[in-house]
Amino acid sequence: MTQKLLYAHVLIDRSGSMKSCRDSTIDAFNEYVSSLANDPDVDAAVSLSLFDSGHAQALRLKLVFDGKKAADMPKLTRETFVPAGGTPLNDAIGKTVERIDGEWHRPGEGIALVILTDGQENASKEFTKDAIKKLLDGRQKDKNWLVIYLGANQDAFAEGAVRGMSAANTMGYSVQNVGATMKAAARSTAMYAATGSATLAQFTDEERKKAAGH
Repeated sequence: MTQKLLYAHVLIDRSGSMKSCRDSTIDAFNEYVSSLANDPDVDAAVSLSLFDSGHAQALRLKLVFDGKKAADMPKLTRETFVPAGGTPLNDAIGKTVERIDGEWHRPGEGIALVILTDGQENASKEFTKDAIKKLLDGRQKDKNWLVIYLGANQDAFAEGAVRGMSAANTMGYSVQNVGATMKAAARSTAMYAATGSATLAQFTDEERKKAAGH
């Protein structure tokens, strides 16, 4: 059986509030990659970007891993994931979409953007919610991207909806359960790769309960 091609770009909030779940977020990302690497039906390449704001609340967006084959991905560590600053969420999404647009992708490769944040937008300078909604609407409808939004300490569905994200692929989570949250994201992205359908990659009720700690 031919493996399905997947490119997953994970965008993780590295703002100061993530200190409380620093280690669990590191472990969750590493498990996410491991899950894709061990899926015999998927040939996954993964990128990781971390974002926060620095001086004058300017976006700091760091591409940590760039299109690495999941099986060859180095581990994310505490040395790389150091929470600080604010949450320029819109700018981070906008710049990441622009990066993905400008990259070469394998023919037939499904593209997934996975966004994980524990806070609301508070520092963007360039992109508005409406601009992000236009960007993501276009990528999902015209290019069949899967966009996953994982939000803690907020109404994730409301925050995702105003940015053009499908409720089926949005999930609220408790920071204590970031591992279960990223496990669900890995299953979702693998399902998307296998079927080519973002709709079929929706989160289950059981996954939502585990992520929320219910």
